[in-house]
Amino acid sequence: MSGFSCIVAGPLNHRDWRGEVIRGERPHLEFSHMETQGFKLFSNDQGGTALSRNRATALRQRYRSHAGAINHAGRNGLVYCVSEQCGAPATLVAASKLAFPKMVVSIHGHYFEERWFSTWMQFARRMNNIWFAPLSHALADTLITRFGAPRSRTVVVGVAVDTTFYTRTDPLDTRFVLSAGAAGRDYSTLIAASRGIDAKFRIASGSTWIGEAASSDALPSNVSMGSAGSLANLRNLYGQASCVVLPLTDTYHATGYAVMVEAMAMGKPVIATRTGAPSDFVISEQTGLLVEPGNVAAMKSAILFMLDNPDKARAMGEAARLLVETKYSMPRFTDTILAMAT
Repeated sequence: MSGFSCIVAGPLNHRDWRGEVIRGERPHLEFSHMETQGFKLFSNDQGGTALSRNRATALRQRYRSHAGAINHAGRNGLVYCVSEQCGAPATLVAASKLAFPKMVVSIHGHYFEERWFSTWMQFARRMNNIWFAPLSHALADTLITRFGAPRSRTVVVGVAVDTTFYTRTDPLDTRFVLSAGAAGRDYSTLIAASRGIDAKFRIASGSTWIGEAASSDALPSNVSMGSAGSLANLRNLYGQASCVVLPLTDTYHATGYAVMVEAMAMGKPVIATRTGAPSDFVISEQTGLLVEPGNVAAMKSAILFMLDNPDKARAMGEAARLLVETKYSMPRFTDTILAMAT
C-alpha cells in the first residue's frame, strides 16, 4: 500500500484557508494544490505558536505528525516536505522507523550556514530515497558543490504559482511602479532611485524589517508605503502596475522568488537585484531586467527604461507570463514532484 503525503511548515487549522481558496480570496500554494491531487497534508507545527512554547510537547507532536505522514505514504509512496526545516526531522523519523518511502525535500537555502543543515546533509546525501528539490539552479549548484548532494537526486523545481488566481492584466497606469515583500529587501536603493522620476511608486509592505530608510518621514512625495492588506489586494496592485521591482540584499538563499513569479503570472516585467542566489525566472531583457546590488543609478535606469518603453515592457511581461505558464504553474510543479516517485 502506498500514498502521497505533504508536510507543511505551519499549522493547518489556524484559519479557513481552504474556504478562502475556493472563494477566490487567496491563491493555491503548492501544498493546497497537492491536496486537490490526492496528497494528504501533515504539519511540522500542528499546535502553532502557543504549543511550540512547550518544547517537549511540540517535539512529541511533530514526531507524531511526521510518523503519520510516513505511515500514510508507506514504503512505496512519496513524502514531499515544503522546506528543509520540515524535511530534516521527517527523514530522521523515517530512518528510525525503518520504513523509508521516497522523500522529496524542497531546498530554499536559508539554512546553508547552520551546523544542523551540514550534519543532516552528510546523512541525507547517502540515502537513496531522499531527493532534493532546490528552488533555482543557483541553489542546486551550492547544494551539489558545497554539500555533496548527488546530481542524480537533485531536481530544480522553481516556485509554483497559481496561474488562475494571478492572471495577465494590462496596467491601469503606465507610470505606476510596484514593489512588495519584506524579507531581504533593499528598499533604500529603490527609494533613492525613485527620486526625480515622474511616476507613482508603491511599496506594499507594512513590516518593520524594512528599516528607517523606508519610514514615512524618509519617503519622497511620489512613493507610498503600506501593507496591501490581503493577497487579493496585492493581486489588484500587481494588475495596476506597469512593472514590479524587487530590490534585494545580496544573499545566497531564495529571496523574493514568490513575488517575482506572482508578478510574472500577471504579465508584468520584473526588475530585480542580481543576488548570490538568483532566481531562474527573471531572464534579463526577456522577462525583465537585472541590476547589481545597491546600484542606485542602474536601478533608476532600469525603471526609466520600463516606463519610457511601454511596448518593450509589455513584450517582456507577455514573455514572463508564458514562461510561468509553461514551467511554473501548479500542475507542472505537482507533476514534477510526482515524477520523482517513479
